[in-house]
Amino acid sequence: ACGIRAVVKRNYVSAVLWFYLAYGVPVQVQTWELLEPWSKEVTRLNLSLILGLAIAATVAVYLSLKQGTAQQWAGAIVVAVVAVSGFFALPEIGKITTHPKVHTADLADLTRWARQSTPIDAVFHFPDAKQELFPGIFRGNSARAIYVDWKSGGQVNFHKQLADEWWSRWHATLANGYNSQPIQNYAPIADFIVLRVKNRMPETPTAYENSTYLVYHVPR
Repeated sequence: ACGIRAVVKRNYVSAVLWFYLAYGVPVQVQTWELLEPWSKEVTRLNLSLILGLAIAATVAVYLSLKQGTAQQWAGAIVVAVVAVSGFFALPEIGKITTHPKVHTADLADLTRWARQSTPIDAVFHFPDAKQELFPGIFRGNSARAIYVDWKSGGQVNFHKQLADEWWSRWHATLANGYNSQPIQNYAPIADFIVLRVKNRMPETPTAYENSTYLVYHVPR
């Protein structure tokens, strides 16, 4: 709206800047980085796409405001091109993803192993998962319990008892990040722990592993 108003007032530089922000928001997750386009976080390709679309949007509004059928048709065509580019070119050319790719082959193999090779009442814990979503996918697909994960916190609005328990577990285990510790320390909370390969426990045998995940059986 501000971009259109700027074109009406013939302040075209201002219009481009407004449209730059409008097209930039879907591209740059950390929106404030758009105010520093020279920073390494804003790639040249994305910057070129955003500026190109901002200029095209300014031209489209300018042509749409001109008197005469030809100019208005030209404006309509530019608007269509800008709209299509915004919806398709930005995600495709700019390599923009709208959701995390959490369903991986390694996660599927891990859940399959857990479902087939562990007791149905086994409890798993993911010490280095932080706020990621894959523990919840594991729980759903493996039909095995997990001690705590970030996504479960979304249910605290419904039951106070669950909120208290989740809060306690989260802050006792995952809130402060992963800290390496002996496998025996997990005995009070889980039967198995799952770590990423980069956090492998030296001299501790795994119950299962693939290129992404390591599973350790917690001794009792």
